[in-house]
Amino acid sequence: MWQKFWAWYERTYTLNVSIALGLFVLQIIHLIWLFGEVVWAKAFGTPLFELSDIHRLFIVLVDYTEIPALIAVSLIYINELREDWSTKNV
Repeated sequence: MWQKFWAWYERTYTLNVSIALGLFVLQIIHLIWLFGEVVWAKAFGTPLFELSDIHRLFIVLVDYTEIPALIAVSLIYINELREDWSTKNV
């Protein structure tokens, strides 16, 4: 089963890396919101900006992409280590 999975993963490597990249780019949006509204408000008493309810819903949805992003990038690292266990890959 694992051999079939890794064979598929290597055949679709570019797609998998592209998906991981897209998920991490979404996380940049989340980090900007986190800094500008939450952290800034805690540090200085008032946020740099406040999002409307619809934008806050978008941020919540983006926040839920964090776990798939971590899994996708972990698979990239595991695949590299699986192919060549070297200090460079570690």
